Amino acid sequence: GWMPPHPTFFLRKTAYDKHGLFRLEFESAADYELNVFESSTSLCPEALCDPDGVLPRPSKLDLLADTGAIMLHRLAPGDLERRLPALDVRWQGFWATTKVRSLAPARGWARGDLQMERFDHFLERLASSRRNSLHFAHVYIPHLPWKRIHSGQHYATLGRYPHGLLSNRWMGSPWELEQARQRHLLQAGVVDRFVGRLMDRLARWKHGDDALVILLSDHGTSFAPGRLRRNARQDNLVEIANIPLLVRMPGWSPGTIDLRNATSLDVLPTVLAAIDFEGGGQLPGMSLLGPANGSSAKVIFTGHASGALRGRGIEFETADLDRRPHVDSLQASFGSREWASVFDLSPRPELLDRALGDFEIVPSGHRISLRDDSNRVYHPGAGTIPIHVIGRLLDLPETAGSVDLALALDDRIVTVTRSYVDPDRGHSFTALLDPSDLEPGDNPLTVLVVEGDKGTLRLHRTELSQGTG
Repeated sequence: GWMPPHPTFFLRKTAYDKHGLFRLEFESAADYELNVFESSTSLCPEALCDPDGVLPRPSKLDLLADTGAIMLHRLAPGDLERRLPALDVRWQGFWATTKVRSLAPARGWARGDLQMERFDHFLERLASSRRNSLHFAHVYIPHLPWKRIHSGQHYATLGRYPHGLLSNRWMGSPWELEQARQRHLLQAGVVDRFVGRLMDRLARWKHGDDALVILLSDHGTSFAPGRLRRNARQDNLVEIANIPLLVRMPGWSPGTIDLRNATSLDVLPTVLAAIDFEGGGQLPGMSLLGPANGSSAKVIFTGHASGALRGRGIEFETADLDRRPHVDSLQASFGSREWASVFDLSPRPELLDRALGDFEIVPSGHRISLRDDSNRVYHPGAGTIPIHVIGRLLDLPETAGSVDLALALDDRIVTVTRSYVDPDRGHSFTALLDPSDLEPGDNPLTVLVVEGDKGTLRLHRTELSQGTG
């Protein structure tokens, strides 16, 4: 509920202890049971929180390794810095994002494949809690790495960062940015599943009708060419500063859309107002249960990325956050209703679902390599599914232009992608297959180069070379 007084505020746990969510000197604190799930912090006092819900504290070796990663980022030239572990996707354990082994046993389960299982544990504790209880969950999704689809299943990736992203800035082709946005949207669908499971559990909890539920995000993600991915600038505010803020009051009354100016600072005053607590002091936010504040100004705080706004008190108007053009762009690329339309992203949508027999197919001489075998084995109920096609074109010079490739299963084109130049891998390509296009068992994949347009269109068979993509 407080605006940070300094850009490095978030590094100081003592400030959280004094002003944060788990401030216990209020008389009402003893009346509430705590159920806390932290995916990247350890703010809840150990004496009060279930250790299964709090991120383990780092060892001295872990802290030394993390300090080394930070110093290397300060000292390394640009071409070497991009090979270092990311500093902006987690709060500790930076080397766990690379192939370098950590100095201590792996922990950080809340950011890995067990996060969904731990969220189930959070829901189980909710179901058995008493009426006066505070339930807090910080879910590390849809944060990087983007490797899940809306079902919660995950797929293999090239690494934590999507291709086209360099030093937290989008430097790839327009097609690479569209593919990154596709992966982000599919992983955001996992949040929908979390929310659905939460609401189902509340409906079955004997105190669920009396619960105040607040859902919000900390920031958005920008996909604008040449701009920062997550650090706010004047030219990406619409995507970064617009966040969802959903409030369900006690009871199950129909929802409404409230267009008043609100910020995340209003969450704590709203909670205090809902429980009729009047001892919160002078908080900078205001309760959303009362009248609108009438202001059109917002204040944003962001971190240290080069070119980003910094510090406290960066003020702008709500008119700067008109998201309609952004929403229109999303709907033009991905539709607005079904997940199938997100998988249908294609530079040549007219080729989707076409039979190979409809086209002239000729040898091309193009050699490709795939990271996985072209015969993709699919098990519908598995946690990992073979939907991410990762490959390289082996016979193109880096100066050559991009190439469109049609991917076919059972002699039917299921998606079309476009190549890009990777500094380390040369001409490369990736594509996501819709799981509904896969059959249980073997799914032989055919990759063809697309040339021409309409009446002159031809497909060229590629030769699969041995090796990894």
